[in-house]
Amino acid sequence: MMKQFLSIIFVLAITGLYSCQKEVSVEGGVVTGGGNTNSGTSAGSLGGTPGACASALVTGVFGQGLPLTDSTNFLTVQVTITTPGTYTIGTDTVNGVYFLKSGTFTDSGIQFVNLRAYGTPSNPGLFTNTVKYKGTSCSFEVEVFAQAITNGPDYFPTTAASNWTYNNDLAIPPVPDTFRTTSTGTTKDFAGNTYAAFVTTPVIDSAFYRKASGIYYEYFDGLTFPLPGGNATISGEYIFLKDNVAVNTEWESPEFPVTYMGVAAKIKLKLTILEKNSTKLIGNKVYANVIVVKRDIQAAVGPTYQSIDVSERWYAKGIGLINDNGTTQPYTNDVISYKVF
Repeated sequence: MMKQFLSIIFVLAITGLYSCQKEVSVEGGVVTGGGNTNSGTSAGSLGGTPGACASALVTGVFGQGLPLTDSTNFLTVQVTITTPGTYTIGTDTVNGVYFLKSGTFTDSGIQFVNLRAYGTPSNPGLFTNTVKYKGTSCSFEVEVFAQAITNGPDYFPTTAASNWTYNNDLAIPPVPDTFRTTSTGTTKDFAGNTYAAFVTTPVIDSAFYRKASGIYYEYFDGLTFPLPGGNATISGEYIFLKDNVAVNTEWESPEFPVTYMGVAAKIKLKLTILEKNSTKLIGNKVYANVIVVKRDIQAAVGPTYQSIDVSERWYAKGIGLINDNGTTQPYTNDVISYKVF
């Protein structure tokens, strides 16, 4: 059964260049970033020398043209320390990226060190680099992904003919395993506001959206919520995204009166900004400037609201909704292709 959306839309080829850095030998020890891997008072060797690095782990998403500006991108390497003391472990620059860490080993034996990544990846593909410490070296690979193409400043574009295709991971044959949402180019007025009309196929499902000053609205036009034990029909507007507020900002929709399982009830939505300016990997593309929103649908029969469905949605600047994933009902619908006009 297809999960119904309430807010549908939704870099071994080495370059041969070391980013204007002089190529140096392992014996020389000088690496990009000013580090000298033969300096320091410690002694030891890299795990895996002289071949592939033992237990090497590259962490974080590396996207073409996206600067590595924080500690989420790093390389973990194994070293065997014979004499504790100060150290520098690092690499030269390959494809615009290098790794470096200086510090102090306080113990001998096997140690694991996280080297921070620096620079901006130049090209997509799989790149081999060499890490150096005290005349020893080993190699590892870094995969860099192409950056998704963007168009415009909106996190949820409504331009005519813009369209997005998603996987439908809950599809059971003969239900298709993909669905497509398209901005029709038509509009509809509700309560004095004009909304862009969207349609989702193959299941015909309409939705209506507008934006004002970084605030994104959806209008429920008699939309049926599939709820545990029954359905509820809702009409009215709520804010599903704010692109001009800080992380952890929360807001709620109006209360929507409904009849649920034959009883008068109320439904509201609570939304929270979980992340901003994030980088997300979907398939073989990196999406930059992503806002992550938590959406909690709550219902009440009487004064007390209870959470009935929690999901998370990722909105990429200049693209729109790229992922919708559920917590209460586990599912993940990722964008497969898109065109924003």
